[in-house]
Amino acid sequence: MRLSFEGDQDTWEYTNGQGENVLRFGIGRLVSGRFPQRNRFGEQIGSIPGIEYDCMASAAWIDEQTLNMEVYVTDIYLGRLRTSFAFKTETHEMFPGEKGERRMLRIHFVNVGHGDCCLIEFLHTGRNYMIDINMTAGTKRGRDRDVPEGFSFSPSDVPELIATYKTGIEKAEKDVRLQDPLKHLIPRQNAIEYLRERKIESIFRFVSTHPHMDHLRGLADLMESVRIANFWILPNAFVPANYDVLSDSAKRDWNLYAAIRDCGQGQFGRMQIESPTEGTALPLLDEDGIRVLAPNDDLLRTAAAGGDENGISYVLLIQYGRCKILLGADALNSTWDYVAERHKDALRKVTVLKTSHHGLVSGCHAAALGLMSPRYAVITAGQKQYSKVSREYDTFCDVVFSTAWHGNVVFECDPNGHVKWETQYEHDVESDQSPSPDKQ
Repeated sequence: MRLSFEGDQDTWEYTNGQGENVLRFGIGRLVSGRFPQRNRFGEQIGSIPGIEYDCMASAAWIDEQTLNMEVYVTDIYLGRLRTSFAFKTETHEMFPGEKGERRMLRIHFVNVGHGDCCLIEFLHTGRNYMIDINMTAGTKRGRDRDVPEGFSFSPSDVPELIATYKTGIEKAEKDVRLQDPLKHLIPRQNAIEYLRERKIESIFRFVSTHPHMDHLRGLADLMESVRIANFWILPNAFVPANYDVLSDSAKRDWNLYAAIRDCGQGQFGRMQIESPTEGTALPLLDEDGIRVLAPNDDLLRTAAAGGDENGISYVLLIQYGRCKILLGADALNSTWDYVAERHKDALRKVTVLKTSHHGLVSGCHAAALGLMSPRYAVITAGQKQYSKVSREYDTFCDVVFSTAWHGNVVFECDPNGHVKWETQYEHDVESDQSPSPDKQ
């Protein structure tokens, strides 16, 4: 394939199964020409005349390395092709894109304390995904009742408290272990406020990964606050073991979850309810580059028989150009045994990994991590867990973040494999903001 820029004679030349092809285009202007596709029907269905059709094409540079092109077929059939060319030294790659718009995937790992909440913005399509939500009573700013009664500290103590928490070592002179001091030092985020601050009023797809309260608290408030078009929920018959002692708000969230689950696939209010498992094809999944790696029917049956809610956890892969984002929910090693064996190629060279089960050993699978070799990993550690997370992630991952330590963690990925990240709090992160995509 070759692109040539020579005054008014800009051309795109390429070879495919039908032979050599040439398309003429203008930079910042439409150029009339012929669309180089000769295997389409003509005036009669079933008859292929073997001719090219009239078209108009234009292109524009949106940065120094990215050219967006748009082609309109203006013959007996109407059509449109949008293409983005991304250049790197003497090589180039192609990705579909919007004219004049920079393609980007933005992933937010929201610091909701003991639980998960991930917001994904497909900026080139305007579709927003939300994976799980947690809004326990402890998400209010300034809550500090987890600090032992009678314990106090001055601003000069803060660095030592942070170091104490990070290493999991008792603060000797105080002779007390803080159960979760960063609940005081780093306030947890209200997920709905987080959406409002970003003026997000609708969610194209909400994914409930599995029926644990730390992944669905706040569901009722969320559905009252934003429009949700599609809802993923896996079939199950689980009920919280501690349902009788749940707060009224928690029971409200669970009862709503159960009502959505039990309605089966179809409509719940204005939402479309879907229950995809491994290999399921749904509209727009290919366009958004999403694959369900787990569970399958066998994993669902095993989890039901063993009473294991984590056993039905979704494992989702988003392939965005040269970037791979892997979201493991609370999948345990039994699920990773299957995924690592079944999806070796899909796991190779992951860009961003959301670690399973809050980074605990129960979800840390060495074989899978060896395949992934993640560039970045995010641990959504909860109460009393930061000192218990697996240190294997430091071995396999280039950079490891924790929402308990860094607050909200946000990544921006482009199709060429370039990544930028931002944390709410800057603690012990040393990494090039845009490492070479060659690893991918």
